[in-house]
Amino acid sequence: MGRLSAWLSAVRLRHWSKNLLVFLPVLLSHQVSRSPQIEQSLLAFIAFSLCASSAYIVNDLSDRHTDRQHPSRRNRPFASGRLSLRIGVVASCLLFAAAVVVALQLGRRFQLVLGAYYLLTWAYSRRLRSVAIIDVMVLAGLYSARIVAGSVATTIALSYWFLALATFMFLSLAIVKRYAEIRETISAGAISTYGRGYDATDLPFLSILGIAAGCCSVLVLALYINSTDATVLYRNRQLLWLVCPLLWFWIVRVWRLATRGEMPEDPVVFATADATSYVVLVIMAVIVMLSI
Repeated sequence: MGRLSAWLSAVRLRHWSKNLLVFLPVLLSHQVSRSPQIEQSLLAFIAFSLCASSAYIVNDLSDRHTDRQHPSRRNRPFASGRLSLRIGVVASCLLFAAAVVVALQLGRRFQLVLGAYYLLTWAYSRRLRSVAIIDVMVLAGLYSARIVAGSVATTIALSYWFLALATFMFLSLAIVKRYAEIRETISAGAISTYGRGYDATDLPFLSILGIAAGCCSVLVLALYINSTDATVLYRNRQLLWLVCPLLWFWIVRVWRLATRGEMPEDPVVFATADATSYVVLVIMAVIVMLSI
């Protein structure tokens, strides 16, 4: 059981929830009833999940020495010695090979997006995460890559409005992730932030930047609702205005929890286990369905 727990932690099964983003192009284009698009999105989800797990293992292997000095990351499977370096390398290669096999069924463009995602993840693990500001931009890009992958897998074009909203939203969440990570490290009494390009004095700056990015996503949504593009997909688009305060509430709540030290390092994983987030999501979904 301990071995299984170590592997589940190594592949970060909980983080697979992030890959559900590949389904957004199908959902937002109102093509949920079309079986081919759903099947392609499911294959994209599997490919990204396998690829991401491979990247997580590579990241943990390269970080195992630094992680041993960290108050919480020292319990990771490879840093703690529960899993060996050799078996980690083999597992990462097998996971990536499986991701490639699945990706071969989704066309050249999807393969290019998946390959770019893997290379960017590798670059982030090796160098970019230690470069302040660039690190959160890359994290936001990795989130967005999942949506782009869902688009190319299903051949459903993405709206520039949606890409703008997603970019600002993911930037805010990426900054939350970094803010929570640094706050936890400093609260544990550590002097170093372990390879991150920030220190304690940057926390107020990060919170301002993150909240501003989140509010920009709400602004983009408001501008979209008032645009002619929204009339194509929504007959009662005025109802969509109700989504704006809900989205703003969720963003502000996430940041409030982060500044109080109650946010885990990954806000997306947090949202998958947070009752309030589910309630907000359900209300938003009902509003969107009523506006169609």
